[in-house]
Amino acid sequence: MLGIRAGASGYVTKDVDVVHLPGMLQRVAAGEPAVTPRFTAKLIDELRRLPEAGKGMRPVRSGLSSREWEVLDLLSAGKNEDAIASELVLSVETVRSHVKSLHRKLGVHTRAELLDAVRRLREPADGTA
Repeated sequence: MLGIRAGASGYVTKDVDVVHLPGMLQRVAAGEPAVTPRFTAKLIDELRRLPEAGKGMRPVRSGLSSREWEVLDLLSAGKNEDAIASELVLSVETVRSHVKSLHRKLGVHTRAELLDAVRRLREPADGTA
């Protein structure tokens, strides 16, 4: 799953018949995904476990660290810096540092702009929500 999150176009297990590999590679070269029905079922199970409204979702490619995303999730949930520090077992100063970094990286100046930027980052590239 991590490979898919990192941008891989498919996932092939060792038990795939070698006869099918050339066709799979051609499909990947044409921009199509290469996944087995078994892996597709696994992806569907993972999708069913995702929280609603994109909470916890991460773009495949992001300039933000995992910790910054954790801070953003908690900010999006309405938590203040003290609550975030407590939940993530960080100092309040460290949380403030992450928030400052997020403002800089996302080019925003206010908390409202920050939350709006996060919402836009989580929207699918094709505009569907």
